[in-house]
Amino acid sequence: MSGNSLNSIYRLNMILALFQAERACYTIGDIAGILDVPVSVVRKDIVMLHTHKECGITFFAKDEEDLDDIVSLLESGHGDDILLCASAIYRNEVYLPLSELEFSCLNEFLDGEQFEIGPIHKNYVIKPMYNQARANMQVKVEQLNQIIQDGETIRVTYKTRDGKMVFSIIQPLELVHNAMDDLYYVVTISRGSIVALRLDRIRNYEISEEKVEIKDKSALDQLPNIWGMEVGPKVHVKILIRNEANVQHKVKRDLASRVNGVWTQEGDQLYFEDDVIGMNSFRNWVNSYGSSILVIEPKDLREEIIESAKKRLEYYC
Repeated sequence: MSGNSLNSIYRLNMILALFQAERACYTIGDIAGILDVPVSVVRKDIVMLHTHKECGITFFAKDEEDLDDIVSLLESGHGDDILLCASAIYRNEVYLPLSELEFSCLNEFLDGEQFEIGPIHKNYVIKPMYNQARANMQVKVEQLNQIIQDGETIRVTYKTRDGKMVFSIIQPLELVHNAMDDLYYVVTISRGSIVALRLDRIRNYEISEEKVEIKDKSALDQLPNIWGMEVGPKVHVKILIRNEANVQHKVKRDLASRVNGVWTQEGDQLYFEDDVIGMNSFRNWVNSYGSSILVIEPKDLREEIIESAKKRLEYYC
């Protein structure tokens, strides 16, 4: 499969993801800037998606109600600055490039569970698949980074852990990627404390006319110490990473973003110290490595982990 074919499928997915947001409107030039590709390429992609109804998306000009033939306008190059909106029937779809042989093998592998063949594009079948979370996340990250740079206030619709939908108006200050859980968080400050909203739980966001201004942003200084985006008291921790298999390499990779942490090598023993906010998340991370990590400090956490291990051993016995 050629790199060009893969790139075209990636672009199509990104365009679909852009127009999934409610009331999303973009010009051809806007999309070209986001994807960093020529305007002519985006123009062809939009026409392709619009004309193949299997893709489930129809484009229309936002401010030109009398426009009947949008395809001709786009193909002529005279519609590059027109705001486009979309009517979409798809939900979190991913388009996968498959040859006819690959498509046949996929159906065979899935015990006869058949999928409809989508439109043909550059000699590949565009196969609708589901769960487009990663592409959507990339779009959200780009949009929110721009909102943060512009100092805008947004109205957020957020799904809480217990499934409730809440609405709030916030000024996003930072966009943080937590390597421990591979999740993005939108960080703001409320009543002097950090508030972190999981990006995948934000159902909708839009620029708000009601402005929020946070004058004291000193709470953001705690971000390098936060573990798992959990708030709480700051605790000094020290751990020993045993020289077993590639554990030390994996731990260094996990902790690469801990800019205030201190590493010490003594023979084949590796130590790490840091001030941590979020002890529950830290404890869960330590437990994931089993006996390969020994907690030196704090003492109460070490004793708690020992007692927990004893109880698990009793269950097995």
